[in-house]
Amino acid sequence: MADCYTKRQRRRLRRPDALVLGPLLDVPPAERPRTRVLDFPAGAGCISWTLRSAGFDVTPCDLFPESFAKGYAAARALTVAEAFARATRSPPSAELARRLWGGAAPPMPEGMECVAGDLEARFPFEDGQFDFVVSVEGIEHVSDRQGTLAEYRRVTRKGGRLILTTPNLLNLRARLSFALCGFRSFNSWIDEHSGVQGRSADGRRVYHGHAFMVDYNEMRYSLHHAGFRLARVLPMHESGSSHLLKWVMLPWVWAATKRACHLGRRKFEHYRKTGRVPVDARNPADEICRDLMSPALLYGRVMGLEAVAV
Repeated sequence: MADCYTKRQRRRLRRPDALVLGPLLDVPPAERPRTRVLDFPAGAGCISWTLRSAGFDVTPCDLFPESFAKGYAAARALTVAEAFARATRSPPSAELARRLWGGAAPPMPEGMECVAGDLEARFPFEDGQFDFVVSVEGIEHVSDRQGTLAEYRRVTRKGGRLILTTPNLLNLRARLSFALCGFRSFNSWIDEHSGVQGRSADGRRVYHGHAFMVDYNEMRYSLHHAGFRLARVLPMHESGSSHLLKWVMLPWVWAATKRACHLGRRKFEHYRKTGRVPVDARNPADEICRDLMSPALLYGRVMGLEAVAV
């Protein structure tokens, strides 16, 4: 069970932190101390200390570990539930609290430190060290997406899971915006100046903003060739304007997607007959079509994916 919020609650949420926790909570409490989780990028630490409070063996990692230290210090005087509500701007649902803590929220866990790491360099961890890797709003900041995913795969054990989120380019509002003005949002865009989030002290290293956005199809492709297999699209917080647009756009989106999937299915079968793909390869067209027409992608502000390391 990945979804700990009702549809109405999800629409009120402002951040994905509350929703990426769901897949990890399928792990029974007795197994959590032996379940190793990498939270990278960890940011201010909300996911790390929430999972640690639920019993997981969590390692936070970030390019700016001082941001984690600052967020952790500010949360130390609160319970985990209070700190979670402040960080995500929404309290944990009753179902999420039950699955996290079995009831009342515990005090903030002690002694957490963030490891310094760069998503665009070799990660400071051993091969296959983690059972889960959580990557919230990180992949759209890196210029070498394939290299970053390869590092995620290297540090994940075979059969382990990657939980990844990134802005959703396929919700109805983003599709309309792109059709009309060429970018996913009506109120912002990326250029060579505003896309820069910061620079290193020597000026050589650029810290990119949302300069490398990626949609479902591109992400699926990249995950496959990095050694992951997409398991499911996760329900994320929703866009009210996308829900309003469904009355106008959805019939057209449905018809176009159905035709594209039909053509994709035929192309795959042609490739199989001509030997360009293995004979025993599974045609992914039906799964892709199902995901493209899922509420998670049509209405979600953020795209959340769960992938298995193979």
